Amino acid sequence: MSITISCYDSYGDDLITKIDALTPPHQLHELSLQFYPGKSSPSWLSPHKLPMLRYMSICSGNLVKMHERFWGIENTHWRIEGLLLSSLSDLDMDWEALQQSMPYLRTVTANWCPELESFPIEDVGFRGGVWTKTPLHRT
Repeated sequence: MSITISCYDSYGDDLITKIDALTPPHQLHELSLQFYPGKSSPSWLSPHKLPMLRYMSICSGNLVKMHERFWGIENTHWRIEGLLLSSLSDLDMDWEALQQSMPYLRTVTANWCPELESFPIEDVGFRGGVWTKTPLHRT
């Protein structure tokens, strides 16, 4: 099951409140959040609320930081394997914190995200690129 939430061409002082009040289904596997106008991610965007999520894309918008619930609580971690971050000029996120929160992450694509300086992606602030987890080799 996948859901796209697009706020493109959406207006209203209560738009962020309405989006934050959503309750996405627990069995959601793919989520795309586009043109989100908030400075912090929705509070429901967390591994506790979306335990089956495997792919997430966040594109465009005013996002500056992720809500504290995004990072998980206690031993709750994301099951996300693929992440796309695009055209988020103010988003600040630490690569190490992301990896700790998403231990199953295999692929990250990021572009036009100049504040993601800690990400191991060349030119992440402009054209960007892809990070792929290299498999551990047994010797």
